[in-house]
Amino acid sequence: MPIDAGIITQGLRPPQPVNPLADFAQVMALKQAQQLLPLKIQEAQQNAQEGQLRMQQMQRDAQENLAIKQAINDSGGDLEKAIPQILKVAPTKGLAFATSARQAQQEELKANGEKLKNAITTTDLGARLLQGVPDSPHPDLAYQWALNAMKANGIDTGEWWERQLGLSFVAIMVLEADYTLLSRIHFFGSGS
Repeated sequence: MPIDAGIITQGLRPPQPVNPLADFAQVMALKQAQQLLPLKIQEAQQNAQEGQLRMQQMQRDAQENLAIKQAINDSGGDLEKAIPQILKVAPTKGLAFATSARQAQQEELKANGEKLKNAITTTDLGARLLQGVPDSPHPDLAYQWALNAMKANGIDTGEWWERQLGLSFVAIMVLEADYTLLSRIHFFGSGS
């Protein structure tokens, strides 16, 4: 029995036109993807390693920060005492702490130097204002004038000055009749 050709061709599609350029482009794209695959895998591995390194650095930072806090707590909050321990656990941060502490000390010394300079200037001005009190014919008025002049010049005439000057003024009043060198020495030397 002969085979009916209609049965065989029923399920088949007609032949497609062949496009060799499209086939070539597909083959090239597959080859390129195949060549890039190891590079993509390597890039993914590098990203994973960088992520692990970042995580390790964050863990080290957290451990260092905890150790720094512990060192400061162990020193009772005194950063100067904690610096040697901080340098042991976190040298870079310890150096930054030490540098910061030194700068703070220098600023404090500078501020204290300015305060001392101002105190010396104030004391000098106060002494100059009071210099004429012992020789005045009216020491009580001269004393009040000197205090008022000190206040006008911004000199604090608080209780220390009042106590020192008051004691000196009493000594002057006792020796008012005799303005000797002794009364002047007592006036300027009291309270030391």
